[in-house]
Amino acid sequence: MKKTAVYTPKEARYREIASVLRTKDGICRMIPGQPYGLAGMGLILMDAAARQNFPEILDEAAKLPRPPVLALFYSPGQEPPEGEFPGFDARLELGGDFSAHLAAFLRKYGVRLGIFAVKIRKEVFAISAADIRFCEMDKHCVKLATGSGSVKYWGVLEEEAEKLRPFGIIRIHKSYMVNLRFVRGFTASHVDLETGESFPLGRKYRQSFRSACEAGGLSAGPAPR
Repeated sequence: MKKTAVYTPKEARYREIASVLRTKDGICRMIPGQPYGLAGMGLILMDAAARQNFPEILDEAAKLPRPPVLALFYSPGQEPPEGEFPGFDARLELGGDFSAHLAAFLRKYGVRLGIFAVKIRKEVFAISAADIRFCEMDKHCVKLATGSGSVKYWGVLEEEAEKLRPFGIIRIHKSYMVNLRFVRGFTASHVDLETGESFPLGRKYRQSFRSACEAGGLSAGPAPR
């Protein structure tokens, strides 16, 4: 996942968002009027209180081949921004259940950002989809395994399968999904990952998995030992 930043003149607002959003590399604060660079940025949450500085951000973003996703946020009691702000993808109110608004926004733009967003209680975990090796059903919870650990949350694999498929994470069994980028080999009954894990390949999912593999340039065959 590319870098995430909060563009605000107020430290308290940055800390409020930082306490909700969890990313692998953390988030940084961009202070209006100070030097910054947008190259390498994936998402910038921009404070409506800094609207006088928006033109410089929008101008710089427009010069990039892949500009960051920009979201405008404002606080309760603050007059909601009026008019159109070309270049902004969403408006988020900091009050209420901000984590729910943020999670919905990240899910909408997840494929563009390369992240899969999961809301757990009042926190939002923005997980780099490229880091997810596999997904499994663990009793009543869905478990996502990444290179840095795992995230577990209440869910149903059938529903998560639809959300994860655009990232190349494919259903292979009633209890498992795998990320195609980690597949090392497969047979009619098993799928082997580069990281050493091996999972059963269910008959129901065999053809759709093979088709996804062929589309990605993978061919059948056991992982080399």
